[in-house]
Amino acid sequence: MSKKINIIILVCLTIALYQCDSRLGKNKSLNDVFAEKLPDKSPVLFLPELLDEKMNIQSITFSKDYMEFYFTQFKDDTIIMTSQMVSGKWKKPSPAKFSGTYCDFEPFISPDGQSLYFASKRPSKGKSNMQNDIDIWKVYREGPLWSEPEILNDFVNTDCMEYYPSVTKKGNLYFGRNDSALTRGDIYFSEIVHGKYSDPRKLPETINLPATSFNAYISPDEKYIIFSTYIFEIEHWHSDLFISHRIQNGNWGDAFNLGNTINSKGNELSPWVSYDGKYLFFASTRSDTSGINKKYNIYWISTSAIKGFN
Repeated sequence: MSKKINIIILVCLTIALYQCDSRLGKNKSLNDVFAEKLPDKSPVLFLPELLDEKMNIQSITFSKDYMEFYFTQFKDDTIIMTSQMVSGKWKKPSPAKFSGTYCDFEPFISPDGQSLYFASKRPSKGKSNMQNDIDIWKVYREGPLWSEPEILNDFVNTDCMEYYPSVTKKGNLYFGRNDSALTRGDIYFSEIVHGKYSDPRKLPETINLPATSFNAYISPDEKYIIFSTYIFEIEHWHSDLFISHRIQNGNWGDAFNLGNTINSKGNELSPWVSYDGKYLFFASTRSDTSGINKKYNIYWISTSAIKGFN
């Protein structure tokens, strides 16, 4: 009898470990989840059958097993939306459990899948008027759910605007910050030291370009960074995606434009790269010819089609 019980326990443990590994992304990849829908050499709309082109959406991020994703939707309110795959089908997007009351946007799931960072205008202790202020918040995995939001420390969050968080395997944080006069934004880096974020440092001028750099994605190993900057072209401004790589001395190399395959006459921003480095997601107005107040959609492309990506 005891032998049978031990066998049952062993089987249950094996199943539990398999499910845990799947949740952590060890048994899932984008190839597993999307199969024939994977993009190749040109950017294509991401899940157009689910995300209508009329939606105004940016900044996508995935769980480690790719079975759920989060994104920002701009409608009546700015809100973080989510969709999960259930029985082989994507559910209609709905507000994330931690979002919907305040202006929340730009979600980013950490490389270990255990934390989700986001920007928000929600008030916090000592802050009630958030009209010209944005802070970075965080929720933690609690089984299939997320914890209550917690604001990051005062080193990161100031009376200026902090936004678009991106986190490395080590836990280091890269984010955008506007100056107090709201005349420009720059990309900053805060190292995690004994579990807390240190005083942020502005990244060098090879990344913080003259016309403002923003919305930076940092690779989990911190070997490259993709970000947006403004370009003046044919009598109007628009934003393009650029990339910079670490060089031998640990500094950042010169940034270069990701080219016409990625960048269009519209705006490109909000980059995110799959955990295996094979696919780039970004927001773009490339398909909207309505003029001002263009709507953003999410596109994705194989990174093998991007010159100089690796």
